[in-house]
Amino acid sequence: MKHCFFITLVFALIFSFSGCSGDETEQIETKPAKPAEPIEPEPIEPEPDPIETELWGEWYRIDANETWYISGKSILINDVKTSRNVALSRQSQNIIQVTEGSRIYYLIASRIANAHFSGRVAGFNGSLQQRNIQRSVAGGKGWINVVVDHLKTDSSTTTTTNENGNFIVSDSIPGDDYRITPEGGSPIYVKPDFDGDNIGTITVVAGNDENFKINIVGKGIDIASGYFVPDEDKNIGANRRLYAKYLTYFSYPILSDSSQLREFNPTYSFTISIQNTGQRDATAAIYQLTLDSGLNLASGNTSGVLGTIEPGKSKNFDISLRYNESMPGDYVFRNISIAIIDTISGRVWNDSISLRFFKENVPMILTSNLRGMLPNGVIISPTGDTARLRSAQPTWFSEYFSVPKLTNGDYLFVFCGATADTETVYSLKIGNLSYQDNALGTDISRYEPNDTENTATVITGGIRAYLHKNDIDFYRFRY
Repeated sequence: MKHCFFITLVFALIFSFSGCSGDETEQIETKPAKPAEPIEPEPIEPEPDPIETELWGEWYRIDANETWYISGKSILINDVKTSRNVALSRQSQNIIQVTEGSRIYYLIASRIANAHFSGRVAGFNGSLQQRNIQRSVAGGKGWINVVVDHLKTDSSTTTTTNENGNFIVSDSIPGDDYRITPEGGSPIYVKPDFDGDNIGTITVVAGNDENFKINIVGKGIDIASGYFVPDEDKNIGANRRLYAKYLTYFSYPILSDSSQLREFNPTYSFTISIQNTGQRDATAAIYQLTLDSGLNLASGNTSGVLGTIEPGKSKNFDISLRYNESMPGDYVFRNISIAIIDTISGRVWNDSISLRFFKENVPMILTSNLRGMLPNGVIISPTGDTARLRSAQPTWFSEYFSVPKLTNGDYLFVFCGATADTETVYSLKIGNLSYQDNALGTDISRYEPNDTENTATVITGGIRAYLHKNDIDFYRFRY
């Protein structure tokens, strides 16, 4: 009311003053101001419904050559966020059914949240300012909280170390990036590669003034998969006895001489990277390697001088390894332990790198009776590792690939992708096992129905079958 009264009083004074003047004054008509147009608020897009955690991870749509990544509120297709209106339902352990309008298609598990990784938290007593020449080794920090942020799904969980400083993270997705922040320490970024991977030691340092983390990069890389492969594979193809990290997939001819397979002793080349994750220069540092049993150094040094490493920067060195020990099972985990020593303060950082070696590989051949008409396929190993089976050359009749021989579960094979013009007779040859069936002939409904994981055909050797339009075929095989 005061504001309105003030305006009225001002106008009254003006009119009164004009009326008292002896001069003739031109009257100016004032028009009321046009009311301002209302501002429409920006539409707020509704938050998408959260996606169940059981669907999170990387999935393959093999009929369309798409890679999907599903997280809490978004779906990426070939690394691009999609606005498709789709409904997702878990059909079975490794299959999602997608409904998009009137269309139904399927996604096959690639990297899903069914793995785990482990690590250790250690720390020093006292401050680095209290320098001495006696060696001080970081000891395990027990019963502290460790915050684990899964960067790609924007989710977080907390775990606790045991009395020795060891911790385990469950329901992880192999190959994804994680931020690990121990209580009282600074965050460290890691990428566990496989189920059961050990990310090594995270050291808590007061003020994070000087600190390190170690990573490994494979130099022998298979272009088709990005996983570690022996150096010799670049020359002789996929045949080998041992290999590290994931299931591997190749597009090379496979040697048929089994004696060469038994005698072959591959070499693996790695670059070890030591990063200064602290806030001050790491001066006068050296490293020392300790190899687990069965690991032999083929080239490189078990110790050396790193010199000064500035904050955020790394020093690298190369090594080559062979694995020469017999295996009681299908695979083993082996560690490269690495000690980083500050020769001035006497402090020692212990870290490690985890490798997985398989005992034996199995060559397989996928063949079509029509050139360039190989079905799209996926193989999931008993350890949950997945490889896509796609021809490197569209004109080929056959595709050669190699997988670890595992006896602790089922391999799942999935084939699909045929149209009315690309229906095909296909065959799958497994190692030196015989075909379990005869030539197909007109028996084009053989093994049907096997359109779901739960109705997968159990096979004991090679098979020959027919892929119909929009067909999807599942097979289970076990050694």
